Amino acid sequence: MDSCDFYKTMKKAIIAAIAVEKLIKFSKEIDDISKGIEEIEKSFKITTSKKAWGKNFKFF
Repeated sequence: MDSCDFYKTMKKAIIAAIAVEKLIKFSKEIDDISKGIEEIEKSFKITTSKKAWGKNFKFF
């Protein structure tokens, strides 16, 4: 293995490591967003009841 092959291999390894790091950060951000959505859903269900909207109200 000459120095050029070693350089290319190291460059690919560094790029792969950076990609894995970005995927981990992205995964954590998705988890944070999903937790936020769950909190919003919980608060929405608590503050709105069927009695407050009436029997004929439909969300969708």
